[in-house]
Amino acid sequence: MSVGTRSIEHMFDTLDEPALLAEMADAQRGERVVVARRVLATGRLCQSRMSGLLGDDRATWCIDNWAATAAEVGAHLGMSQERASVQMNQGLELLERLPRVAEAFAAGEVEYRVIATLVFRTGLITDDAVMARIDEVLSRRVRWFNTLSRKRLAAAIDKWVAEVDPAAVRTAREARENRYIEFGEAIEGMVRFW
Repeated sequence: MSVGTRSIEHMFDTLDEPALLAEMADAQRGERVVVARRVLATGRLCQSRMSGLLGDDRATWCIDNWAATAAEVGAHLGMSQERASVQMNQGLELLERLPRVAEAFAAGEVEYRVIATLVFRTGLITDDAVMARIDEVLSRRVRWFNTLSRKRLAAAIDKWVAEVDPAAVRTAREARENRYIEFGEAIEGMVRFW
């Protein structure tokens, strides 16, 4: 048995069960706070890098600031450029469109998976007043979303989005999940598919 393993085994020896439960809750909140710091810092870096850019010039660039920033963030954090880009978008959305939800996230009240789903499910709202309203509504409920399954979480968010902007409810994802191709048995050199 190594020294590291021995210390881990005895790390909680002095704690009774209520203290262990409290330790778990504190650790979970701390984990959420750290994740929120990373995502929000990524969003702030993105804001800084994207500010002052003219949209007309971007069409002629071989790499734009978004892709360059995603490459840098990905390299710095040891993740793919695609994953870095997703976190840049999430951070930016929280800072610019969901600031009250971002406050709950930064306070450690909300899991990252809830934030990721919430940002995606509200992504089609284009009206600033509607977005402010959904931010207000969801910020009061978001801490209870932690207990929901992925499917129920999406349904709960969609319910609130439908109330304020029915056209912004995401439906394509469900259709994509139900899409499939099936190949049949080869007969006389031909394969059937549907």
